[in-house]
Amino acid sequence: LPLINRKMVNITEEIKPKILKQVEFYFSDSNLPRDNFLKEKIAEDPSGFVDLNIIIAFQRFRELIGLEQCPVSSVPAEVVASVADALKDSTFLDLNEEKTRIKRKTPLGDEQEVRKRVDARSLYVKPFPLSVNIDSLTEFFNKIAPVNGIRLRRHFTSKAFKGSVFVEFETPEDVEKVLAATDLEYEGAPLLCMSKSAYIEAKVSERKRKNIRGKFNPERNDDSSVDGLPDGCDNVEDDASSKKRPREEGEEEGEEEEGEKEEGEEKAEEKEEEKKCEKKG
Repeated sequence: LPLINRKMVNITEEIKPKILKQVEFYFSDSNLPRDNFLKEKIAEDPSGFVDLNIIIAFQRFRELIGLEQCPVSSVPAEVVASVADALKDSTFLDLNEEKTRIKRKTPLGDEQEVRKRVDARSLYVKPFPLSVNIDSLTEFFNKIAPVNGIRLRRHFTSKAFKGSVFVEFETPEDVEKVLAATDLEYEGAPLLCMSKSAYIEAKVSERKRKNIRGKFNPERNDDSSVDGLPDGCDNVEDDASSKKRPREEGEEEGEEEEGEKEEGEEKAEEKEEEKKCEKKG
C-alpha cells in the first residue's frame, strides 16, 4: 500500500481483520520468543502492556493501514483509537481501560518449551523462486493445511533470499499431512520438504563432519537469517535525524522517544530508543 498523509488514514471494516491478525502475530508464540524488542517493551510494564503507538509504528503495520513514516510519539490519537477498535474483540489480547495499550491475555511461557512446540509444527521447504513473497506462499500452503506463519531464509550478510523457507502450521499433524504429500510442486518445481527438527539435525551432523565449531542456530548459521511474516519497525524515523534505524530481523522489533524534560535531552533519549526499533520484526 502507498504511504499517505497521516490525516488521511482510513481504517475500514475490511482492513480490521487484517489488523487483528497482524497484532496477534506480533504477540504470538510464533513470533514473541524471537522478538527481543517487543519482549523488552513487555518487561518494562509490570502488567505486560505495550503502547499501541509503538506497534502502529512498525513498518509492516504502517504499510498495512497506509500510515506515513513517523516517530512513535507522532502516531495520531485517532489512528490509535481506530486500531484499538479493531482489536477489542480479540480472544488472545487485552486492551487497557484507556484503549491505548495492549498485552497478551496469557503471558508467554517457558521460551525453550514454546520454541520446541513451534519447531514441532514447522517444516523446512525448498526450492522457491527468488521473487516469491510471503502472501503467495501462505496462499499456496493454506490449500494443504492451516498456516501460522512463514519465514523466508536469507543470507546473513547480503539478506538475499536463499530460496528456502520455514513454514509453521497449526499442529504437528498438519506437518505430517504435508510430508505425506509426495507430489508437491511450486511453479513446476518439485519441493523438498522435511521437518524443521530433521533439518537442524542434518545441519548439526554436517557441521560435525566438517569440524565446524560453535552451536548451530538455524536462524543465524548456515549463512542465513530468517525473515518473519511481519516486518519490524525498521523504518521509523527519528524527529531529529530522519534516518532509518537498524533492525534485527529474525524477528526483533524496535521503537522510540519521550516528552518534555529539555528538548535536547529528550531528543537524545528518543534517538537511542529509535535505534533499537530498527532491529526487529
